Formats: sequence, structure tokens, C-alpha cells
Amino acid sequence: MNEEAASLLGRIPSECCRLPCYHVIEAIRPDGRRYCSPSCPLKRVARRHGKTSTIRVGVQDAAGRRRWIHLLGISVPRSGRRVPWIVHCAEHIEPYDETAAAQGSERFLRQLAARSPHLDARRSIETPRDALTPREREVLDLLIRDRTLRSIAAHLGISYATVRNHVQHILSKLGVHSILEAIAYCLTEEDLPDRVARNRPARGPTNTRTARPSQFS
Repeated sequence: MNEEAASLLGRIPSECCRLPCYHVIEAIRPDGRRYCSPSCPLKRVARRHGKTSTIRVGVQDAAGRRRWIHLLGISVPRSGRRVPWIVHCAEHIEPYDETAAAQGSERFLRQLAARSPHLDARRSIETPRDALTPREREVLDLLIRDRTLRSIAAHLGISYATVRNHVQHILSKLGVHSILEAIAYCLTEEDLPDRVARNRPARGPTNTRTARPSQFS
């Protein structure tokens, strides 16, 4: 879960690891009926076809406000596992307007396609993240937080071309074709313990909400 998803859902990422997506997102349909459940239709479609069409659902933020999002599911295989990992991608679309929502959905899909033009949902991701240099890990962590290449360059004080080179090395070392696949790799169970350790609060719980952990998985 990146920072935008955590803010949208009012969640703490370290408390969401290993939880099923329906306990994390808890989405509702436009007519008020519950969408998320153990028999999630988004997961079924993604596993069968590799990805889903964009759907409009409502989620609740930390303040209890209903917020509308476009949600897209992408199936990414896990090495040695029969059941693929389903990556959830979301875009906030409130206030809701039919025309604006349609345009937003189209824009979102174009952005996703531009970021991951060669996504192959059948490819297994097997190359270990340990092969990355400290700088490459730093770049990858910023990509996971949904930072653009230019914002990463500004944040690290390096050139845009250097960031692009780092990204190419990351993709090559992880054995993937796109940034999205690299991010999905970091969300697999192999990598979750390290992410939990990095995101765990130094002392004491910081979540004031009860029984509502969550994650975009």
C-alpha cells in the first residue's frame, strides 16, 4: 500500500500486511450494497483474464467520510504459487459526475498503460531484490510510494536521466518488464516481512481506530 492509498482508506500500511483485500478496502456499490467479500468478483475476473475493467466503488476514510474511487485489479503471478497476487490500483473521483468519471477512468487507464506498457501477467517474478544497490532500493521505495521519476530526481538531488538509468537497472535485476511489475514484486509474500519491519512504529501503537486494518494488496 502506498501513501496515497493509506490516506484514502485511513489505514496504517504496517497493520495491513497479510490481511485479505476485502477486510482492507471494504468497498460498497453505488446502490449501497457491499462490494468487497471473500467471493470478490474483481479477484475472480483478474485471475481469469489478467486484469479487470475499471469499477466505481465507495470507501470510507479515517474521518468516516464516504469517498468514491475507480478501482482496477491486475493479476501478477507469484513464483512457486498457483494463486496469483492481485494488485489493486485506485483513483479518487469525488465529487462524482458521470462525464468526469468516464474521463477520469479513461485518463487513469492511459496513465497505467504508459507506466506499464509491457505488463505480462503470466510472467513469474523470480529475481531477488537483494541484487539491488542501496540507491536502486531507494528509488524503488519511492516508486512504491507512487512518486514520479522527476519527483524522485528532485528528492534525491540527481538528474532525471540518472533516475531512468536506475529504473532500467531495477527492472533488469528483478526480471520484470515494467515499474508496475517491480512494485507488485515488492508486495509479494517474500518481501512482506521486510516491509512490515520498515513500516512498524518505533514504539507503541499509533492507530487510534479499532478493528479496521487495511491494505491495497
